[in-house]
Amino acid sequence: MEFQKNLYKDGSVGANILGPKLRVVREGSSLTLLCHVRTKSGNSYKDTHRPPRLVDWLHDGKIILFTERSGVNVLTEKDGIDVSSHLTLSSVKMSDTGNYTCKAFNAAPTSIHLEVIQGW
Repeated sequence: MEFQKNLYKDGSVGANILGPKLRVVREGSSLTLLCHVRTKSGNSYKDTHRPPRLVDWLHDGKIILFTERSGVNVLTEKDGIDVSSHLTLSSVKMSDTGNYTCKAFNAAPTSIHLEVIQGW
């Protein structure tokens, strides 16, 4: 897949949630979103005031907290300049409808929209 080229002044490349930007799923099903982030080779965090959190997932602009909804899992892996993060929602609810954003440290964020529809 071709990545969105959201370039910042320092040359970092932004995030990309793989797949369509509009997702429609049935209530009760599971959903996994995969975000890929590529940063500039040799990107250094030594001048920052805190160590970077690799990826935050947001729902309608708010960081997703595991304590607010059961069935949420995030797996994030770093390999050199590449970061991959999987957000899994088990048993999707109507309240899960909205915008999901993958926001990586020092890289442009990206979003998709999720529509949850009632089951059969």
